[in-house]
Formats: sequence, C-alpha cells, structure tokens
Amino acid sequence: MFLDVRDFTGFAEGRSATETVASLNALFERVVPIVHRHGGHVDKFVGDGLLAVFGAPRRQDDHAERALRAALEIARDLRDDAESEIEIGIGVNTGYVLAGNVGGGGRLEFSVIGDAVNVAAAGRGVHARDRRRHPRDRAHAGVDRRGRRRVRGALAGRAEGQA
Repeated sequence: MFLDVRDFTGFAEGRSATETVASLNALFERVVPIVHRHGGHVDKFVGDGLLAVFGAPRRQDDHAERALRAALEIARDLRDDAESEIEIGIGVNTGYVLAGNVGGGGRLEFSVIGDAVNVAAAGRGVHARDRRRHPRDRAHAGVDRRGRRRVRGALAGRAEGQA
C-alpha cells in the first residue's frame, strides 16, 4: 500500500518548512497506527508518503484484505476531519514481490520490490478520473470467496496539520 499527499508542492509552497514537516508528521501519526492495527508495517517513508507492507516478511493469507481494510479506515478517518488541509492518495495492490534486504555500501534495509509494488505506487493517482462515479470514498473494494480482490477507483482523505 502506497500513500502520499496530493499536490504536495502546492501544499508546501504555502507554508514554512516547519509547518510542512509538522503537517506530515501529524498525518503519519494518524496513519501508522492504523497500518499496524491491520497487521501491516511501514516499510519506509518516502518524502510526503509511505510504503506499507502486508504479508511480508511473515506470510498472511489475508494480506490483501488487511491492506484494503487499512486503506479504507485511513480514508474514512482523514475524510471525516473537516479541519484538514491535506488530501491524500492511496494505492493498494496484491501480487508476488521479492522481499528481502536491499542496499549497498554498508547500508541494507528490508524492502519489497516487483511489479505488484509498482502497480500499487501507480494506484495513488487514479482517483482524479473516478470522482464523479465515487464521490464519497471514491473506492469500491471487495474480496470474493476464492480470495480474489477487486478495487475500483482510489481512496482520498484529509489529515490535520500542526503549526
């Protein structure tokens, strides 16, 4: 699952560096516990976003459902915050990944790589096309009996910033 701030450049240009970082930290303070509650972990923070992983390094048969539930909870939590100035995008995908220690020059870190990760990253930008069809959550998600997941649209929400 990827999450990032929509129009981050525009958001940051209207604030001091201190305000911008405080707003990002406030966002992450809300998001990270939700990811953990659903059995995921934050692999890394990437600028104004994060990569959360479900099902690696420990296998979870329901990893995709956990990721979807986390994404939906994050979107609802942030959407319901009327005072927020941050809008987010969330991309979720499931598939095979290569999970392990990646790096060099004396620095290694656990991460996941592969097409499934790239598709999730690309999914963060889908919601703009789907606003008319899905005005509330801008997403439809489901899990069938065979464990297949279907998602239409993308998720968006807002988070409160601090000065």
